[in-house]
Amino acid sequence: MQHFAKFGQEERVDHLDLERLNSSNPVASELFRALIPPSNHVAE
Repeated sequence: MQHFAKFGQEERVDHLDLERLNSSNPVASELFRALIPPSNHVAE
C-alpha cells in the first residue's frame, strides 16, 4: 500500500509540472492533452 501512495504523490508532482508547462506553452498543452488519458484529468 505504501508503494501505491508514494506513486500517487509522484504522479501529482508530475501533473503539477505539466500544468506549469501548459500555462507557458499552449502548443505543449495541446500535445499533453492528446497524450494523457482523459481519466487522469477526471481524477484531478
